[in-house]
Order: sequence, then structure tokens, then C-alpha cells
Amino acid sequence: MAGAAEAQDFRPSGSAGSAAPGASFDGAYVGFSGAFSQVDRGFSSNFGLLPAESDKSDHVSAGFHAGYGATFGSLYLGAEGDVQFFDDDGFEDSGALNLLRLSGPIAGAIVGAPVRPGRLQESIRIEESYRQRVRQTVSAKVRAGYQLGRFMPFVTGGVTAGHVQTDYAARYLSDTTRNGALVGQIRYTPEISDDQVQFGYTLGAGLDVAILENVSLRGEYVFTDLGTQRYIFESASFQDLEAEFDTKIHNARIGFSYHF
Repeated sequence: MAGAAEAQDFRPSGSAGSAAPGASFDGAYVGFSGAFSQVDRGFSSNFGLLPAESDKSDHVSAGFHAGYGATFGSLYLGAEGDVQFFDDDGFEDSGALNLLRLSGPIAGAIVGAPVRPGRLQESIRIEESYRQRVRQTVSAKVRAGYQLGRFMPFVTGGVTAGHVQTDYAARYLSDTTRNGALVGQIRYTPEISDDQVQFGYTLGAGLDVAILENVSLRGEYVFTDLGTQRYIFESASFQDLEAEFDTKIHNARIGFSYHF
């Protein structure tokens, strides 16, 4: 009878298909993550010197996250915010072209001096350059997961703001001379050094694993699209210049969370 009583008082601490002992993703949490990041940059302009191009550069990033969630049966729903800091030296490109244009013979006259034949000579230099760097991103996301014991696969998505630094310059420099004397000059030098916040969206998926009662490990892939930034330089003498930068980020993250 004593053995039967002991057996009746015993309650199993876990069962197949339910949360393992102490494995709970409910409530508030904070955490840290490191990532291998790839920044995919696209550039184009109608200036005509540099071709439209796309560059993929690899970097590392690190950041913090915090959120809150609750499970309903095995279904997990929550919200999370995160900030990521990038070790991004950026990508840059530049080009230059020198041209020399000569006119036909013309006659120039100066009062009191003999007429001297001459040529108009136009020296042209064309330059275009740019550099772009991603500094930080801040995201607000929702998360949905399915808890399988200590494991919880999840998907996530939301909005992102990115701190991006962009430098761009285009130059058309023309000096016209006749018999060595400067008779005309053109300077067209649109440029910008922009330090701004760009807005886009984030999508991702991953896996949380509870390793201690209050600690979980996380691995996830996150894609961020910061959209296309367009710069327009209006000119009364030239065609309006347009330059576009397209920024996408791929993140493979691993980190941990502490659950309160």
C-alpha cells in the first residue's frame, strides 16, 4: 500500500510532444547576437561615366534584442525589437575621362594689332565617384513559432530603419582656350555627402533552443531590404542628374537570450 501511495503521488515532469522540464519561452527576454553579414549594393546613374553595377561585400555585425512572447498550447506569438551594428567599410568606385576637342581655324582681331589666326581648344575632364556604408539597423518585428519541447522553430517579420552613409560626386570641367588664352570655362560639380536613415522591411526564420531554465540559444537567417535611395540634381544648363543606390542585407545570426 505504501508503494502504491508513492506511485500515486508521483507526477511526470515532462511528456513527448510537450515542453521539456523548465523549457519555457513565455514572458520577457533580452539577448545578444553576432552575425555574418552580406551587404548587396546596387548603383546606377544617368551621368554616363560609371556603369550600373551591383556589389556584394561580406562583413560581421553584432547587436542586441529584446522582446516578449506567450505560448498558446504549442503556438508561440510575440514581438521583438533589435539593433545591429555593422563593421562595414563600404564599397566605392570612381572613374575619370580626359578629352581634347579642337575647332577649325578662326580669325580673331584686336584693335590696333594685326589679325592672328587661331584655334579654339577645349580641354574636358569628366569624373564620377561614390561610396556607401551601412552603419546600424533597428528593427521592430513580430515572431510566430511552434514549441516542440526545448526546440522552437519560428518565423519573423517587421519594419527596419537603417543608418546609411552615402557619398557621391560627378564633375564636368571644361576649359576653352584660344592661342593659349582662356576664353571660356564650364564647371558642373553636383555632389552630396548624405548621412541618413532609410526605411525598409525585414523577414527571417530560425530556431530557439532552451538550454537552461532561463537561457536559450538562437540561430536565424534575416533578410533586410532598405529600398532604393534616389538623388536628383537639377541644372539649368545640363540634363538633370539622377543617381540611385539600392541596399539589401543578408544576416546569418547566432545568439542567446535570457528569459525573465
